[in-house]
Amino acid sequence: MSDLHLSSIIPKIKARKWFILQLAISRLVVLALLLASDLLVPLPSSVENPPALYSMPSSRRSLSWLSSPFQRALGTFEVWDSVHYLRLSSLERGVHPRLEDIAFHRFYPGLIKFSSDLIECVTSLKVPPTMISLTISNASFVVSGLLLSLYAEMTLTTSATFLRTLEYIYILTPSNVFNSTTNVESVISTFIYLYYFLKLFKYDGLYGAGFVAFLAGSCKSTGGVAIAVTAIYNVLVHLFGPTARQSSSLLFHNGVEAVMAITPIFLHDKNMRDTFCDPNNIAHKVSQGYPQICSDGGWMYKNVQQHVWETGWPFSYWKFKNIPHFFLAGCTCYFVFEGLYVWCGVFCRRVRSKLEIPQHESISKHLVNVAFDSAGRTRPYLQTLRSYSKVLSLSCSLLLPASAPKSPAQPPLSPNSKTQGSRHEDTMTPPEFWALMDVQPFASPSLSMHMVSMVFLAMLVMIMAHVNIVTRIVASHCMSFYWVLAGRITAGAADLQVIFDDPTNHTRALCSYLLIFNVVGIIMYSNYLPWV
Repeated sequence: MSDLHLSSIIPKIKARKWFILQLAISRLVVLALLLASDLLVPLPSSVENPPALYSMPSSRRSLSWLSSPFQRALGTFEVWDSVHYLRLSSLERGVHPRLEDIAFHRFYPGLIKFSSDLIECVTSLKVPPTMISLTISNASFVVSGLLLSLYAEMTLTTSATFLRTLEYIYILTPSNVFNSTTNVESVISTFIYLYYFLKLFKYDGLYGAGFVAFLAGSCKSTGGVAIAVTAIYNVLVHLFGPTARQSSSLLFHNGVEAVMAITPIFLHDKNMRDTFCDPNNIAHKVSQGYPQICSDGGWMYKNVQQHVWETGWPFSYWKFKNIPHFFLAGCTCYFVFEGLYVWCGVFCRRVRSKLEIPQHESISKHLVNVAFDSAGRTRPYLQTLRSYSKVLSLSCSLLLPASAPKSPAQPPLSPNSKTQGSRHEDTMTPPEFWALMDVQPFASPSLSMHMVSMVFLAMLVMIMAHVNIVTRIVASHCMSFYWVLAGRITAGAADLQVIFDDPTNHTRALCSYLLIFNVVGIIMYSNYLPWV
C-alpha cells in the first residue's frame, strides 16, 4: 500500500457522483419520513408530557400550538440523546450543565455553538441549533459513506458487485435514522473512517491519524475506545510479529494514537468531577441527590451509569423486562459474531497452510505434539520455546495490516454452482464453503484490526450498557459491519440480479430485514419508543 497517493483519490470520488447523490437523497427521504411519523403517529400517553430532560427551547412539545410549523417540525428531531447535545450547545458562558449531561462530551455541542455564532457573525441570521446540528450530522453521514466506499476499494476488492452492495447496505443500515437526527454518531463515523484513511496513506502519529483519533474521542467515549483498541492491537501484533525491530517508528505512532484517542475521556471526566464534586461550584448542589458519584473517587461516567441510569455493572442490564431490547439487537449481534466466526475459520486455514499441518490434525493437537513426544515425554524446553515462538510470529505476520494482498476482483465460483454468479450455499460441503469464504474481502487477515474492534465494542455495549444501542454503536463505529453484510450477500456472485434470483440463499430476507427495521425505526424513534 506504500504506492498509494492522495492524487489517486480524485478520480475515485468523481466516479462516485451518483453514490453521493443517492446518499444525499436518502437523507432527505429519512428526514421527511421522520416528520411524517411525528405528525401521523401520536405520542404514547406515558410521554405525552415529557419531563424536563426532554424539553428544549425550540421543541414543539414545550411550545404552544400557536408556534410556527417550522419550530414544531424541528422538535421532531429533539429526542433521546440529541436533547443533551442541543442543551449543552445552548448553555451560556459560565452556566454549568445538568447532572444528566455528564456522560456527553462537549466537542459536538461546541461545534454546533461555534457554527451558530459564525453564521450569525457573517450573515446576522440566528439559525436554530437543531437546524445546524441536522446539517452537520447529515453532511457527516454522506462523507463517512464516501470514505467507507473508497477505503473498501483500496484495501479489500475492486469488485463492482461488492462495492455496489456495500454502498446500498450503508444507505439501508438500521442506524441511519439515528445518524440523520441531531446526534453525534455520524460525526464519529467520519473521524473513525478518516483515521483509517490516514493510516492507509501513512499519515501516522500525532499530527495525522493521532489528531483525528483525539477528535473521535472528544465526540464520544466509544469513538476513542474504538480507535484505541485498533491502535493497541496493532502494537501487540507488531511486537510479536517478525518485523518488530524494523517497525519501531510504527510502534511509537500506534502508541501515540492510542493515548490520543483515550485522552479526551479522562479530560472530560476531570472536568465533570471539578464541576459536580467541588463544593465551591454551584453545580455541586445538583449532584447531592446522588452522593455516590463523587464519593469513591472512581470514574465519573461509570458512577453515573451505576447510580443514575442503573447500568455500568457487568450484566446489570440483563433483566427479564429487557428481553424485547435483546430481540432488537439480536440480528446485529448475529451478524457481528457470524463475521467473527467466518474470519476465524479463514485465519485458522491460513495458519494450518503456513505450518503445513496435516488435514487430520488440529492446530491445538499440533501445539501439544510440539511440546510432547509420542510417549508423552516433554521435549527440550528451548526447542519447544523456539517452535511456539515461530507459531506466534507466523500468526502475527498474517495479522499485519499490510501482510495480505488485495482480494481478487471476482471470486472463483464454487464447484457446485450451476449458474454463473450463484452460490448455492446450502448444497456446499464445509471445505467448499470455507474455500469460498477464504476469498471474501471482509475475511482478509490484513483487516483483522477492524474485526477485533467491532467484536470488542459489541461485547462492551452488551455487557456494560444498554444492549439496544449495539446497532447504532457498531454501525457507526465499525467499517467491518458493512463488509460482513456485503460479503454474506455477494459471496461467490458476480451479478446482483443473479443474487436476488437465487432461491437457495437468504439475500432477500437480509435486505428485507434492513429495510423493514429501518422503516419501523423511523416510526418508533421520533415517538420515544425503544429502537436503537
